[in-house]
Amino acid sequence: MMWKLRPAPSRQSRLRLHGVPLLLAAGLCTGIVAAGGGAAAQTQNPNPNPLSGIDPASLTGFRDRPLFSPSRTRPPDPVTEPIPEVAEPPTEQPPEPVTLQLLGVIGTPEGVSALVRDESDDTRHVLRTGDLFRGWAVVSVDGREMVLDKDGETMRLPTFKPSEEATGEETPNGETQLMPDLEGSGAAP
Repeated sequence: MMWKLRPAPSRQSRLRLHGVPLLLAAGLCTGIVAAGGGAAAQTQNPNPNPLSGIDPASLTGFRDRPLFSPSRTRPPDPVTEPIPEVAEPPTEQPPEPVTLQLLGVIGTPEGVSALVRDESDDTRHVLRTGDLFRGWAVVSVDGREMVLDKDGETMRLPTFKPSEEATGEETPNGETQLMPDLEGSGAAP
């Protein structure tokens, strides 16, 4: 193989060969210096939000004429409803006492019933075991008393009110038989 000799490069061709890499190196250095200056600028403005520098008072036009409203009018201010006052629950009044008077006991083939008088309105009622009267359940009815129950509270209504002095005769089993007070009947015991 034969070597071919080339003529020596001229000054212009040398500049072309070596000048391009020099320009690239200079551009790279300029970019590095500019990036370093940008870091200094970021330390001056720590907020990354580009809108943080805008004064909110200068944006009143957007509030008064919204872009996405068909009428471009300001929406009405929100109406705040007054907070309703919470009414205190009514205090529970104690239930009215049942003012019943047992007038008598009626025995039928269907069972035993009690004839009672409500003293609050002077009405008469016939009650049987299991009946309800103003929330009171009739538990039992016998010849001597009627037993009512309401929420564990028991009320006993005797047929006759016992008196201190017994007006009656002794029964064979030793109990005193009470006689009803028949006022105005003229009957003597």
